[in-house]
Amino acid sequence: ISASIRRDGSSLFAPGKKWGTFPAVSVGWRISEEAFMKEIASVNELKLRASYGLVGNISGLPNYAWQSVIGASTNTVFNGNLNAGQSTNQLGNAELGWELTKMMNIGIDLGILKNKLTLSADYYIRETADNSLILKRSLPSSLGYTNETIVNFGSMKNTGLDVQLTYNHSEGDFKWKLTGNVGTLTNKVTSLEAPIFAGGHAETGTSVTKTEVGMPVQYLFGYVVDRIYQSQEEIDKDEANAKAKDKDFTYQGGKAAPGDIRYRDLNGDGRITGDDRTTIGNVIPNFTYGFNVDATYKNFDLILFLQGVQGNDIY
Repeated sequence: ISASIRRDGSSLFAPGKKWGTFPAVSVGWRISEEAFMKEIASVNELKLRASYGLVGNISGLPNYAWQSVIGASTNTVFNGNLNAGQSTNQLGNAELGWELTKMMNIGIDLGILKNKLTLSADYYIRETADNSLILKRSLPSSLGYTNETIVNFGSMKNTGLDVQLTYNHSEGDFKWKLTGNVGTLTNKVTSLEAPIFAGGHAETGTSVTKTEVGMPVQYLFGYVVDRIYQSQEEIDKDEANAKAKDKDFTYQGGKAAPGDIRYRDLNGDGRITGDDRTTIGNVIPNFTYGFNVDATYKNFDLILFLQGVQGNDIY
């Protein structure tokens, strides 16, 4: 059994929010050392372990994030002349504090056949709690600030399973080791004051990711591709159908041409607008994997590795 406690401070946070206390505890049971395991000669190591702790994260926080920042972002007329001016372009946040992450891990280590074959598996829960996620919040332009304000206002939860299997062969001059691993990750936003849109679509001028409660962080949010316009006749037909419903044909800004993408009209109003956007993908993979080979023969060595992801969507 072991325990630890950290006391961290950072000048990046506001007065009264600079310091954080982060405890942790872990426990392990080496079952292979128990008397009832001695007769099982093939098992060299068997260990169960668990840990729980709280950590603080700065998340690439810039300097002066909690303060109202003055920048050269405006001009002013003085004595009839236009002069460069300074203005407060970022609203301060005296409540900005640590991003708090609760971490729990349960694992098992197994070694058999004189540790030629080893297995390590971990199930984890990582939760950014207490609405402490450090995020940028957009403000109405009418307030006069050109930069977003950095705040704590969200929580999310990650769960997953990591497994690694290794085979060691270390007899004679030729020694080699094979290692394979696979990991899963499930992400879910558990609290957020308001949805966050991000990214940019060159053609439609809209955001391409959305973050909201109950969904993965920054999932792909956009238009569903229906087909490619093959001819002007197809465009004319869509325009005629829109006019038959007393709707203006505003698709692609009214300038659709053969070769353009035709998006799906999900709400059936005869037009393609922001209301036709929906969930179109998740950038987080279903699982990641890797395979490593380490081999040596006298003074020669070979290292080979393969890694990849499966099941993620790319915009």
